[in-house]
Amino acid sequence: MTTYAAETERLYLEPLGVQHLEDFHELWNNDEAVLWSYYMILPTKETWDIDKYALLLKDEKNEKGGLKMVGFVGTNRWCEKGMEVGYCSNVEYWGTGYTTEGFKTFLELYWTLPERMNVVRLVAKTHPENVASQRVCVKCGGKKGEVLKESYERFVDGGLKSDAWLFYFDRPGVEVKDGSDGRVETEAPKEEKQEKGDGA
Repeated sequence: MTTYAAETERLYLEPLGVQHLEDFHELWNNDEAVLWSYYMILPTKETWDIDKYALLLKDEKNEKGGLKMVGFVGTNRWCEKGMEVGYCSNVEYWGTGYTTEGFKTFLELYWTLPERMNVVRLVAKTHPENVASQRVCVKCGGKKGEVLKESYERFVDGGLKSDAWLFYFDRPGVEVKDGSDGRVETEAPKEEKQEKGDGA
């Protein structure tokens, strides 16, 4: 029996993996779906602090008989404002509330992860024209911040820089100071550090 990282009334959250490849390909190859997205970083030994989760529909199967992945949520990279967080969903399921439902659940899950206790702030970067994404952030408790000029490269623009409107998500019960990069300093897991060292 499959064990999932988290669930909602309609969704399961499962670490993004090769089993989601077909649904991911369907999503990521739709220009409308990735219109506001930037180059994605996947979890590897070198990016041990990145977490990505597939959003799986409980009551719909894909062509291979597995649960249909309608989107994904997760962290992307460290920036000067905190750990970047984001989401992307299949256009066929826009307007269903799945993204908000999944992102809210991801945030609740993330703050409980023992290996992420050093993170006190997540930050979402939304394009100023992407009102739908800004609504998701607000519904999930994001605090509207500043607009950064030419701060990220959009996936569909071939590397051209775009502005980003920031939304902050602070760890519950923690007061994060202005100017913080969103983390408490800690070391990488020992096994990861050793593997990196062996390859140097």
